Amino acid sequence: MSERLRIDRLHEGPFRALNALLREVRRSTREAGLDRAVAELLCLRVSQLNGCGACIRVHTGFALRAGVSQDRLDLLAGWREARTFSAQERAALEIAEATVLAVPAGEAAGVPGVGLDEESYARLSGLFTEAQFSALLWNAVLISAYNRMTLFSGRE
Repeated sequence: MSERLRIDRLHEGPFRALNALLREVRRSTREAGLDRAVAELLCLRVSQLNGCGACIRVHTGFALRAGVSQDRLDLLAGWREARTFSAQERAALEIAEATVLAVPAGEAAGVPGVGLDEESYARLSGLFTEAQFSALLWNAVLISAYNRMTLFSGRE
């Protein structure tokens, strides 16, 4: 791979702001009472779908420390068929996929549009308190930003 521009080093201010946002999202996640394992499974799945090896490595370790077993991590890519994930975990994984795989409405046959359609949003949000659901969505947004920054910078 050619030498990539390290945007985190060239413009340290935005990188510091991203890290400050990370601290705030983690605080909000804790205060909402969202299970850390649920948040880490979401972050790991988003990172898998985005192909960010560095973030996969980091969030695999975080998930293990949050109590997710290696067996469940091994099944993550096939979570829809695996029966080992709770309703909240499955919801988080569905949100992860909607975050990464969303296509603007009308640009792909059979795709309802960006993010979650109204039915899915209502079903998934019903599994969490408002604060927990908001924290989960912020985790999805933030890990996506980290994935992009890491991939564009060629970080490993």
